[in-house]
Amino acid sequence: MTASKNASQVSGEIGIVPADIKCGIIMPIAAFDGCEKEHWAEVKLIIEESVKSLGFSPNLVSDSADVGIIQKRIIENLYDNPVVVCDVSGRNPNVMFELGLRLAFDKPTIIIKDDKTPYSFDTSPIEHLEYPRDLRFPKMVAFKAALAEKVKNTYERSQKDESYTTFLKHFGTFKVAKLDKEEVSADAFLMEEVRGLRMAVSQVTGMVSTLMNSRLSHVPIAGNLFPIPGGMIQGVPISNMTLEQIDKRVPPTVTEVKL
Repeated sequence: MTASKNASQVSGEIGIVPADIKCGIIMPIAAFDGCEKEHWAEVKLIIEESVKSLGFSPNLVSDSADVGIIQKRIIENLYDNPVVVCDVSGRNPNVMFELGLRLAFDKPTIIIKDDKTPYSFDTSPIEHLEYPRDLRFPKMVAFKAALAEKVKNTYERSQKDESYTTFLKHFGTFKVAKLDKEEVSADAFLMEEVRGLRMAVSQVTGMVSTLMNSRLSHVPIAGNLFPIPGGMIQGVPISNMTLEQIDKRVPPTVTEVKL
């Protein structure tokens, strides 16, 4: 590549990519497999620093500037992002599902994992870049450099070679799944977004209504005892408790209801 590249391109420490090119990230973000969310936040930062050195704009595939249905956003990003880095450490079910979708689209994908996670049978033929789970500094420096080089080479090859494949076409000739897109008017787009928001609100309302009706006979609905996802009973998250445990922690009758 030469200095004559047009001004809409930005130069990184290792290579040059067009401005605003996304690099999607699939990885755990909450506490999982013995690692707190802070651990995954640090891993995410390391991945972001690595791809930013190339000029890419990193983003979780669940992220979007728009408000909408998260599943729709994830599918669109899995399909649209020119390259994706997937961390399968711990073999998180959501991560593995999203990786499966990305591979089904046969889009450029780089898989990474920590040294405590075994290979999965279905994806073991794909090269995995490995990093230490304890994130030791010297090894992470080497990992960041290796990841940047892998992302750069994968992206460049996918742009130059129309037959490039990460996984699917190594096993035969397949018709790759595609997302059909069509241009719509601003009014039609807004109506579709409103329908999506109404659906999301309806789902949340139904969930809250079900929980309230099932627990109203013996759960105080006051302060932090309001029985909704993320709520607490005597300092313990409801999501971590069984119904039997909830029954033991709350009084048998309602003495006060505050909304």
